[in-house]
Amino acid sequence: MPKLTFIGRVSDGMILCETYEDLQKENYELKNLAKNILKKVSKAADSSIVDTGLAHTFYYKVLDGICYLTCTESKYPRKLAMAFIEELISEFQQEMKKNWGSGESVDIRSKIETIERPYFFIKFDRIIKKKRQAYLSPSQDMLEAQKELEEVKNMMRVNINNLLERERTLSEIGDMAGKLKTDSGRFANKAKKLNYAMWLRKNGLIIAVVLLVLFAFWMLVF
Repeated sequence: MPKLTFIGRVSDGMILCETYEDLQKENYELKNLAKNILKKVSKAADSSIVDTGLAHTFYYKVLDGICYLTCTESKYPRKLAMAFIEELISEFQQEMKKNWGSGESVDIRSKIETIERPYFFIKFDRIIKKKRQAYLSPSQDMLEAQKELEEVKNMMRVNINNLLERERTLSEIGDMAGKLKTDSGRFANKAKKLNYAMWLRKNGLIIAVVLLVLFAFWMLVF
């Protein structure tokens, strides 16, 4: 389940909103790790999964200069953790539109950079907690959906591998056919030469005698 969730500014790691389960020792360590990730995320990938070594995993995604980060137990389904973040992003974008409008002239990144105090969106934690409730204990339907997604992904992987293997096999067959055609041509030429040589060996003496008689007859006549 999502144990803590942070929304922060990428440029300097400023926390815009946060919510967590409680302040037990373990969660306090996770909270410090979350802050460290926010400070370093500007130099990292726009989306990532970070193992903590504390039987928990961090998931985050960066969009428009904002980092959306959550932490779950390592056994929690990754697809659900990332789905939680995607819902969080959608809700937070709506929240920003309420504050700054939704016109084309509104530059969200610039607006975020002008924020001067932490926890500017502290009231958004109510929405995070509401969303979190749906992901605390995944329902059987959610787990079945996760299982089906994994099965579909595995089937696609197998089909792609089979297709690549088929293409590789067809390519090899094509190469073999081309080589066989070339070798067959060479064999045919050699067979013709061999047959001609055998024919000369068999009939050469007769041909030579006939040519000699014709030559002698030609000399006598002319």
